[in-house]
Amino acid sequence: MTIQILRTPKILKEAEKHGISIIMDLVLNHSSNRNNWFIHASADAQLGKCALENAKCDWYHFTDTTKPGYTRINSNLYYESVFSSNMPDLNLDNQAVRDEIAKIVEFYLDKGVKGFRLDAVMHYYEGNIGKNVEFLSWLNQTVKSINPDAYLVGEAWTAHNAVKEYYASGMDSLFDFSLSDTSGTIVKSIRNQNGFDLASIMVSHIEDIHQMNPNG
Repeated sequence: MTIQILRTPKILKEAEKHGISIIMDLVLNHSSNRNNWFIHASADAQLGKCALENAKCDWYHFTDTTKPGYTRINSNLYYESVFSSNMPDLNLDNQAVRDEIAKIVEFYLDKGVKGFRLDAVMHYYEGNIGKNVEFLSWLNQTVKSINPDAYLVGEAWTAHNAVKEYYASGMDSLFDFSLSDTSGTIVKSIRNQNGFDLASIMVSHIEDIHQMNPNG
């Protein structure tokens, strides 16, 4: 059997022939520590060049004191890396970073991608739902200004009451793992053969979502 590696536009065209829309994973909380952005930023920070016009220090979170969730570069320099030392957290308040994100989503939407699955939306601003919602609102508006029909779904590993708060961003959808996980409500209802309670919970969940976003 011959295995052919398809380039992204060809995959999208083939999918469209079969009535399939493709959305793409989009990771915005962090980059790789091998990303040129971080290589440039960490070099500037170590060499004391952050004040230069083309410096990228402010694209990430550097500090001269140790903190939980930070990785040490040298004796007096650390960077935020909540998930892993290989994943430095981006500074999403930086307009230059947002401008690059806008270019990235436009690039893939122009290729024919129909939307994005957003990774780790709770961690854009660790422990700050209001800031996370503000960023998602900006991202939703940015994406929809390019393609009003683009679909956005966010990954949020938290309880339903917290998930519903994120619908205030205008996002189309968010994963609700308290419902769908292996120990979630849907599986429990199937095991207990209790369809009525599941239906009642689903109606309540949808009503909660629509209070935040009628189109969610």
